[in-house]
Amino acid sequence: MGSRLRPAGSPHKSRGGRRDLGGSEKHLIEVLGLHAFVAKKISVQAQQFDLPTLENIFQHLLIIDLGEKTGGMPGEIALDVLIARLASTML
Repeated sequence: MGSRLRPAGSPHKSRGGRRDLGGSEKHLIEVLGLHAFVAKKISVQAQQFDLPTLENIFQHLLIIDLGEKTGGMPGEIALDVLIARLASTML
């Protein structure tokens, strides 16, 4: 977990010339069966991250999963560390 996690640039704007790949709130409601309030909260939160950052987070989650299965750091502690790192980069 050596690389630094960081949030994306400003929300709602194309980052680096790429189009926004996120789904609409309506799409979240239809596909995931979410309440409109929850879909709105998820949509706002998701726009804080670009694709490379999300890929980085998922890589860290994979490392945590493998570590827990092979006797590394307990998963709960590793997740707490990851969440703390994410939170510290967003302040």
